[in-house]
Amino acid sequence: MFPKLYIFAESYKGNKVSDMQLVCKKWKLVIVSLLGLFLLLLISFTIYVAINYYQISLKSGSNLRVFKASRFNNRRSTIIIIPGGGYSSLGKWNEGYLWVPFFHRFGYTVAVLEYRMPCHDYSIPATDASEAMIALRKRAKDFGYDINKIGLMGFSAGGHLASTMMVSEDDSIRPNFVLLFYPVVSMRKEITHMGSHNNLLGKDASINLELQYSNELHVSGNNPPVFIAVSKDDSVVNPINSIILSNEIKRIGRPVSLHIYPEGGHGWGYMRSFPNRGQMFKDMKNWLDSIE
Repeated sequence: MFPKLYIFAESYKGNKVSDMQLVCKKWKLVIVSLLGLFLLLLISFTIYVAINYYQISLKSGSNLRVFKASRFNNRRSTIIIIPGGGYSSLGKWNEGYLWVPFFHRFGYTVAVLEYRMPCHDYSIPATDASEAMIALRKRAKDFGYDINKIGLMGFSAGGHLASTMMVSEDDSIRPNFVLLFYPVVSMRKEITHMGSHNNLLGKDASINLELQYSNELHVSGNNPPVFIAVSKDDSVVNPINSIILSNEIKRIGRPVSLHIYPEGGHGWGYMRSFPNRGQMFKDMKNWLDSIE
């Protein structure tokens, strides 16, 4: 009797070991397959970027990095992204490169402008943005988009730079549409972001200079369509910047779409933690479709 039990126990033990080995082999196969898939995707992405990525060195010395839309999904429109950073740094990932795949999915060519910091020379950022607009207009045919479908997308201080281009009287540098996220718009001390003000104009800027760079005061009949997104609880850049700009654009009868989200604060960009992220994407996509 006992020898039979022993043989059974040994047989069971052997089967258990075999089952464990089989499970381990299956998991190894799954892991190897996932690693292979990841490697394939990485190689595909690298090839895609190599084919569709271009770096343009502007005359000023700043960089414009362009990611062409696929020829199989091309809306023939381009968006130049201008990151924020209070005119002292660039949030070039959360407010720049992370947006590239999102817009590629909908057929846009996307460029990210790494503009120079002003260090109180207010002409520097505007020079870089102007050169970026001219460079992309010159390359419209080569890159496969319409010369009259070039937009600017600015965040925070980058929103101030985008809106500066928006109110330009020069057709060659004025964008065809504008997206502004929690933007600095005014340089008037009572409503501006003082960090951006001081870095761009200097602490002792004259009132005339402040008014010159208060973009809400310079909208005109040439103003392109504008999308504005801001959080009601933004404690860094007063949402009144967005509200005043929207009101001024409406006053002259030009198209503007203002979206004030109940919470989110400042600087959310592409962050997944932004509580109104899904709604913001939907609002922006619907607006972009509406201006085609």
